[in-house]
Amino acid sequence: MTDDKKKEEMLKEPEKDDDKTSKEKPRYLEIGVHAKAVREALGKTIQGMSEATGISRGYISDFERGVKLPTARYIKYLYEKCNVNTNYIFSGEGLIFRPVKGKALPLDFGSHQADVEELVWFMYKVPHALLYQLQAHLEYKLKYKQMLSEHFPGLKKELL
Repeated sequence: MTDDKKKEEMLKEPEKDDDKTSKEKPRYLEIGVHAKAVREALGKTIQGMSEATGISRGYISDFERGVKLPTARYIKYLYEKCNVNTNYIFSGEGLIFRPVKGKALPLDFGSHQADVEELVWFMYKVPHALLYQLQAHLEYKLKYKQMLSEHFPGLKKELL
């Protein structure tokens, strides 16, 4: 390389690194999307949540954009005061709000209403992995029951 080319290289502006010059990138985008959905479901603005929790609007905005994680105080407020299912915030699984025992479901199941409400309450207490096992067991049992009733039509239903 000649001396002129070396000088040109030295005088060139260094290339900008996108990571250092751009705004912070969202690392927790999914959690932010869920946190925003919860806030909107509560019918609150960022200002309203800020006043209710004592957390700055900027910080709430940051974690709703996925740049930061929500604080423990924010999660505790949602869980205790707003009856929010915190699993929804972190994983997106389940309903936004936890079912309240004794509070009627918005759907009418007639004479089975109490049984359905008890089942919904139970489902929120049982880990998801166990629910998947129960679902697989029930599907197996239904297939087995169907097979038995097809092959042995005279079999009493109480035995199935």
